[in-house]
Amino acid sequence: MEVRVIKNTSFPIDLNTVFGEDDKFLGTFECKEYRIIRKFIEGKGIAMRLYYNHMEPIVKPKKATLIIVHGFGEHSGKFLDFGEFFVLQGYDVHYIDLRGFGYSGGARGVSIIEDMIADIEMCMRQVQEGLPIFLFGHSLGGLLVTSLGARNPNLKIAGIIANAPLLGLPKDRNIDIFKMFTLKLVGDFLGDIVANSMINLTALTQNDRFLRTALEDKLMIPFLGAKMAKSMLWAIEMIQQQAKEFRYPIFLMHGNSDFITNHLDSINFYENCSSNDKKIKLFEGGYHQMQHDHQVGEVQKLMLEWMDERVTHSSKFDKNFKMNYKSHLQDNFARSIKRNIIIAVAFIVYLILLKKILQKFPSAPLLQKILFPLFYSTLKNLKS
Repeated sequence: MEVRVIKNTSFPIDLNTVFGEDDKFLGTFECKEYRIIRKFIEGKGIAMRLYYNHMEPIVKPKKATLIIVHGFGEHSGKFLDFGEFFVLQGYDVHYIDLRGFGYSGGARGVSIIEDMIADIEMCMRQVQEGLPIFLFGHSLGGLLVTSLGARNPNLKIAGIIANAPLLGLPKDRNIDIFKMFTLKLVGDFLGDIVANSMINLTALTQNDRFLRTALEDKLMIPFLGAKMAKSMLWAIEMIQQQAKEFRYPIFLMHGNSDFITNHLDSINFYENCSSNDKKIKLFEGGYHQMQHDHQVGEVQKLMLEWMDERVTHSSKFDKNFKMNYKSHLQDNFARSIKRNIIIAVAFIVYLILLKKILQKFPSAPLLQKILFPLFYSTLKNLKS
């Protein structure tokens, strides 16, 4: 592949704009201190191709690998500036557009957690062996990297960094139990029904310039299908339940003024996870997109210090691994849903029978007293 040298070694602040030009969509490009490779890689699934970026230091020796996973409705281009900081410090930085987002394949708004974990796996298989590997995820990406860690406890991962991770329901939502139950019950059958995710864009960031670029970015697609919403809800419930099984080094960062995700969920995960090497940093007044806000310098500095401290004594990454996409809790959840369906159907049948009996025998209180305990004991057996 031809390597094109970019003479201007001092890029503008928005690398996404620079590399958004048609002649820089695919290929290998070099500047003074690093090269960037932009291409499609094969994903899991029929005709699935994933858009991939690789920033490789060419002056400083490589310390470790850093994989950056974007959030919901975003794409990897929004993190090029953020990741450039680390490549200039000697980190080999890799990015992926998750399926259904950015330039990657897949229908929009219907991706499920297991498939997106598979996308991260494909990115991990692109990296250079023999270097420690760190995973960084923002928002939905934070849920993905923590879920990957909880479901795969034996990978040689040096550390996981979750920035404003989606570890619970958004702070500005009040989703009632009936809606949650209905979504879990029929979400798989309504995958092609896509709705607005109701994200308040001005709650993302205090950086007005970034807000404008986000609104003008045609690749920022905030649509959410029922199947994807169900998958995310299950993953949120499972990651909090699996916190005690999470043992990788982890660094959580969250703004306490984030209304897209909830910093209290990060605290809960931090307190319950079993890692012997865990850290949390709460940013006073921080919004959801701190990597684009005035806190970005502090976020990068804290991340760099945390990773540098672990590079020398971390295991080197080995691509000879097998990824587990599902949580062992999923079968339990599925059985729980089936039991709830049976209970709901049984209750409806009971009411119909009771109505008919009382219509035919209005003075049958004794029969009612017999039927209800029988029904109640049946429900208890179904629940146990």
